[in-house]
Amino acid sequence: MSNTFYSRNKEILLKLSSIFIVLLLFGIIEVTIRIIFPDKSSDNMIDIGAINLFSKEIIKEETWYKISNKNAYSDRNTLFKKDKEKDQFRIICLGGSASASWPHPPPEIYSTYLEKSLQELYPSKKIEIINCSAHGFASYRIRQVFETIIPLKPDAVIIWSGNNEFLERRNYKTSELKNFLIDFRNNFRSLTLVSELISKHKYNDTPDVAETFWKKVNEEALELRSNPEQFEKVKEHYRQSMESIVNEAEINNITLLLMTVPVNLRDWEPNVSYLGLNSNDSIQWIEEFKDGKNQMLSSDYSEAIVSFSNANKIAPNHAETCFWLARAYELNNDTISALKYYIEAKDLDYNPFRVISDFNNILSAIANNNPEVVLIDMEEMIRRYAHNGIPGFDLFLDYVHPTKDGNMVIACETANIILKTNLVSATAVSKRIRLNEIKEINQSDYLDENDMYVQFTRFSLCCMTHQYYSALYFGKILKDKIPPELSNTTNSEKINLINDAIETFQQYIDLEKTSIIRKPSMEEEQNVMNDIKSFYRKHFPYGAF
Repeated sequence: MSNTFYSRNKEILLKLSSIFIVLLLFGIIEVTIRIIFPDKSSDNMIDIGAINLFSKEIIKEETWYKISNKNAYSDRNTLFKKDKEKDQFRIICLGGSASASWPHPPPEIYSTYLEKSLQELYPSKKIEIINCSAHGFASYRIRQVFETIIPLKPDAVIIWSGNNEFLERRNYKTSELKNFLIDFRNNFRSLTLVSELISKHKYNDTPDVAETFWKKVNEEALELRSNPEQFEKVKEHYRQSMESIVNEAEINNITLLLMTVPVNLRDWEPNVSYLGLNSNDSIQWIEEFKDGKNQMLSSDYSEAIVSFSNANKIAPNHAETCFWLARAYELNNDTISALKYYIEAKDLDYNPFRVISDFNNILSAIANNNPEVVLIDMEEMIRRYAHNGIPGFDLFLDYVHPTKDGNMVIACETANIILKTNLVSATAVSKRIRLNEIKEINQSDYLDENDMYVQFTRFSLCCMTHQYYSALYFGKILKDKIPPELSNTTNSEKINLINDAIETFQQYIDLEKTSIIRKPSMEEEQNVMNDIKSFYRKHFPYGAF
């Protein structure tokens, strides 16, 4: 009996000892790995590989960095010394194409305007601003890039990000068990290192956006926006990415400036609207919506407000209804109501190109919770310069990329935040700088309207996203700039696109205007819609963008 008891105890003791030894070895390995491979901020919501924007060059025995990643506008030939000079204040700009001021040339981007302006304000300092923004990069990619710019020892980093969060197709794990296992793995550096070594990253350093752009052409909803669970995960991922950057900035003594994303509210219709009604309600909504459109075309804005308000009550989540209700309010001189519904139209878009208000609110909350973070509320600031306080084509080329004047405004307001927060450890020649001073400092002969690349890019984006009125307007301007001997050529894809767009979209708008006088026949409507489908099949096949 006693021998059996002793044997069992010995067996249990041996098993416990084995477990203890395994755990001890694992602990030693974990500590060793943490020493040899310092812990990096890991993203537990997406499997993305390392992103490197730079190549190293040795010039006159000094180390220089060049932006060589094509996504980060390597054609701009941005070159800078690795080490800062004496009395140099270095700012790095991170974000997507809006932060890069695409499609403008390098001398006409917001960071260039800001650098020149700050240099005037702080003559005792050498101001250096390096724009490391990359095309189509969402916050989770910018988080990766941030880690690579820490060795450059920037004094400050400006982050302008939030409108690319739906650009790449992905499917977030919503299973509690899967999320628990991922969180468990991420608590141990050894496990995450093994995972990194054996796994092939699903996402590389170039965003795959072909499907998303195709869905914009086809006016299809994105699951990341239409699925409530996925939508919440997108917002959670954005918050995690920005909070990770805040933590890394604090550890490395980098002042972080978070910029809320300003967008075109007035002149950009939602890409995809969700109706979600039964057949009877749909018929009622169609009647109210069509009445509203006809009243708009007849300039009867008070009645249009009534019709669109009725349509909005029937389908409160329909983005396009909100947009036209906003337009009716604005034309009826009620800009406060107009602003409210323009914002709702943007936020209800089921294939969003513009920032959702929740993302800007996340930035505000992060800044409130982290006193060391500076908030640049550009969404609010830019409204002071906009017609009726509602930004449109007066400040934006398209949905989010600013005009030259828009970039000047952003540079001006950012400079004033830097002045107000005493970010630069030097005496400024002025406590505030005005927009006319920014324009004088950055004076040039460049005009947006004379830059054919910029104008054609704007026109193409209007076509692709079914902005028929805007595409027709800009198409006609472009056609007027084409020499007469080339305007009817069939050898140029661009000229063909301009000519076909003008013809196709003019028919659509004429049909809308006809509906004021009489109800168009089904055949007329079908012919116009068939022409539109043919236009997109010809000029915007899958992968064209």
